[in-house]
Amino acid sequence: MQVGIHATLLGQPLTREAFDAARQAGIDCLEFPAPGERGLSPGKPAEVHRIRRDLEAAGLRSWTLHADFGPALDLGSPYPEARRAGIAMMLLAARVLADVGGEIVVIHPSASGVEDGQRAEGTRARRESLQRLLEESARLPVRFAVENMLPGHVGDRASELTALLEGLPADRIGFCYDTGHARLCPDGLEMARCMAGRMLTVHLQDNVGEGDAHLMPFDGTVDWAAVARMLDEAGYSGPYVFETWLPSPQEVIRRARETAQRLHRLRAP
Repeated sequence: MQVGIHATLLGQPLTREAFDAARQAGIDCLEFPAPGERGLSPGKPAEVHRIRRDLEAAGLRSWTLHADFGPALDLGSPYPEARRAGIAMMLLAARVLADVGGEIVVIHPSASGVEDGQRAEGTRARRESLQRLLEESARLPVRFAVENMLPGHVGDRASELTALLEGLPADRIGFCYDTGHARLCPDGLEMARCMAGRMLTVHLQDNVGEGDAHLMPFDGTVDWAAVARMLDEAGYSGPYVFETWLPSPQEVIRRARETAQRLHRLRAP
């Protein structure tokens, strides 16, 4: 069992001391924020390589990087320049993640709300963008994981997630299962079933059904016994990655391993 947290919980800048403290708390791997001011900077290769060396020295694994998102980067935008910008941003994220020794870029397939009548076209456009992304990233040693979305976005239901990846190579692209997003969607647990065999990573977080609160698991109303069953059914064996900010960064780090063990005990032996 491996445990991961978001690197922003360690503060800025990312230092060897912070990595050592995380490792001592039982953290095994990190998810990085999007390249730029908030995380690894593509314009500072020496710093990126220093972070990689410090991670390895501390015994931490670089696991995922969450690509940036927004209307100007939407893979299904009606504006071609926004789709191109989204693909370019994800390619940049993949290069930076490869430089730091990571494995998976997490993607929001939708950055803007969508009307029901626009869903089919929005899904088709996003799938075409994902196909283009895979073509342009063919030489990079990373994979991509499409995250299930909040209500009102393409990717907030199992049928759309299935359609987004239909026919795309399973060795290059899969899914990230976000428990907090799923809690707010009618078929949230069905999303995990549709990810069977292609669930590459997870975002573990909780809420009380009223918004994307990013609470620690078991601090809200997510049915964690049901989540555990779905993880088993999906065949997930990767790290338990916490995308949680509350009650505080220090508390998340302190409780992460114990909480992951609690979830792990709910799974079938």
